[in-house]
Amino acid sequence: MAVVEASYGFHFAQPLWLLLAALVVPVVWLAKRSLRQLNTLRRVAAVVLRVLVVLILVALLARPTITRSDKRMTLIAILDRSQSVPAGLQADALKYLAKALEKKRPGDQLAVVDVGEAAMIACLPSSGVGIPERNTTLTGDQTALAEGVQLAMAIAPPETGIRMLVVSDGNQTTGDMKEAARIAAANKIPIDVLPLQYEYPQEVVFNRLVAPPTARSGETVALRFVLHSTAAARGQLMLTLNGQPVDLNPGSPGMTAPVTLKSGANVETISLPIGQGGMHKFECTFIPDPGNPPQDTLTQNNRASGMTFVAGPGQVLVVGDGKDADSLLAKLRSAKIEARQCPVADFASSLAELLGTDALVLVNTPCSGFTYEQQEMICRYVTELGGGRHRRSNCPRGRWCSSCTPARCRRATTGASGWPSPPSTPSAAWTWWGCWSTAGAGGRPTGCTSLSRPATRPRPSPLSNACKWATCRISGPP
Repeated sequence: MAVVEASYGFHFAQPLWLLLAALVVPVVWLAKRSLRQLNTLRRVAAVVLRVLVVLILVALLARPTITRSDKRMTLIAILDRSQSVPAGLQADALKYLAKALEKKRPGDQLAVVDVGEAAMIACLPSSGVGIPERNTTLTGDQTALAEGVQLAMAIAPPETGIRMLVVSDGNQTTGDMKEAARIAAANKIPIDVLPLQYEYPQEVVFNRLVAPPTARSGETVALRFVLHSTAAARGQLMLTLNGQPVDLNPGSPGMTAPVTLKSGANVETISLPIGQGGMHKFECTFIPDPGNPPQDTLTQNNRASGMTFVAGPGQVLVVGDGKDADSLLAKLRSAKIEARQCPVADFASSLAELLGTDALVLVNTPCSGFTYEQQEMICRYVTELGGGRHRRSNCPRGRWCSSCTPARCRRATTGASGWPSPPSTPSAAWTWWGCWSTAGAGGRPTGCTSLSRPATRPRPSPLSNACKWATCRISGPP
């Protein structure tokens, strides 16, 4: 049974109110003058009662508080399980903690939080727990120390004192440790650090790959590779574009480029022509040359990546399958409009995948065919990126409805042509979202005209080429 070391105390939270107890003197003096007609016993009882009322009110204003002090302590150990810490050093740190736990007082508790690419609870606060030697769930390719501190605060028991112990080399790769430490300090939780210090005499770290955020189709882009080496080293750079290897050395049989690194920071630049539009991902890896001693110790930090969006010609994405989608795709291509088709099941899962698309055409696509995230993404595509969205449906009701349009597009009234139309009397309740299109031959919109809108609602963006194919939404009262 755990030993509970607790003591109780009493104090007033706002003791300055106790000065009002001096009011007892005038209360007694006034009572003696006003109660002379009463006999002695009743007069004394009345004075005592008034004094008690005054003292009770003063005591309540001073907020009497009973405190309980607990001498028990809970230590939450935050262990760095990332691959950057040598395994032997991790084992030595665990042995040190196990030896320190032998001297803990009865009733003290220990909790363990493992930190890698995420933070997870290894052991909840308990008085009879030990430290696990390893964690088989975390891969250790990242170090999220800030997340570990936040998780430690979440599991801290309120009835004991709290201290945190961070066992790490301090090389965090994600999160803001300083902000997490400030939050812990605001909650009066001290953080101790057991630094894991080591030194690699021969180590190469690929800091980052710098790629231009945007480029044009057919343009040559310059990629900068920033590496840091603790000593002179030789190796090869291997570059991939969208998962396909790039020949960096056409004059040799291999596809890698040789590189010689000096001690300190090194910057290598490569110019690369880029072709078709869309999002392009570059990934480069440093491969050390074999040698004794080895040119590099850790290979986990020898890779970096970057992304470039290449703006190509305008493109329409037809979402749907069946004869209607095939017919619309053929008409768009016959009008010399670049278009491609994808079924609902293969629709984009991130907004970045739609950057190369000027307009979306949803052909007989029910709301249930999209996830909630995809519905939100379509709305952001229209409202934030200025992309167009057009819907073709055989819905018999002839209007936007929950069964044939994404959920975030609200119902509007219907014009004679079957397209949603603005209200006859615009008001502040209606928001003009963008451009307006009318249905032409084959269901392809033929032009853009302005919607009626209240004067207090300015036009969000000028009519553009995106309006040639898109009906942007209007939202009204649900």
